[in-house]
Formats: sequence, structure tokens, C-alpha cells
Amino acid sequence: MIIRVSRGRFDPAQSDAIAALLREGEATLVPALRAMDGLLDYYVALDSAAGVMVNISVWDSLDHAEAMSSLPEMQAQRDIFLGKDVQFEPILNREMIWHLDMQKPSPASDAHHMP
Repeated sequence: MIIRVSRGRFDPAQSDAIAALLREGEATLVPALRAMDGLLDYYVALDSAAGVMVNISVWDSLDHAEAMSSLPEMQAQRDIFLGKDVQFEPILNREMIWHLDMQKPSPASDAHHMP
């Protein structure tokens, strides 16, 4: 599995406006994300005080994770945030080593190791 992390930095004084744009983007992004092959989970987060927005997604393969970069709806959202002076860091795609699923009963070993 692959973890994809996208981070953008902005003026903390713009936090309310950035949060509103993140919420508005949900309407177009969710259907497009649901249609993507290999997407397992998607998270959007905001640190208002630090002026940082983060999108984290979990994928079944690197090829599928990298396909996110060419998703038209995501490119359109990126352009909106660039227009608000959000500065994006390079996207990270990293192989997952293990994870803990807190929604499942605790087996002898809680950690789920990736092949």
C-alpha cells in the first residue's frame, strides 16, 4: 500500500477562507475520487494556526497513487488554491510498512504488516 501526502502552506490569517474552499471542493472531488482505481482512504486536514493544509490518501499501488496528479478535478482545485497564494510542497508517495486499524477487535498482534 502507498500513502500519498500533499501539503500546502498559506498565511494563517487566511485559514477561514482556505477551510471554506476545502469544504466547497468536496462536492466535486468526492465523486471523482470515488471513481479512481485503487483509492482506499482519503483525508483532508487543516492546521489553522500554522497555516498548513494536508491531504492524505491511501492507495493499493504507486501507479494508482500517481494517477491522482492527472485528475482534472484535483488540478482545478490546485489552481484555486494557487490563486489564494497557497504554496504546495512536493507530493510524497511512500510505501506503507504497517498500520493499526482501531475499528477492528484486538487480535494477538494489533499491527497489520504490509507485504
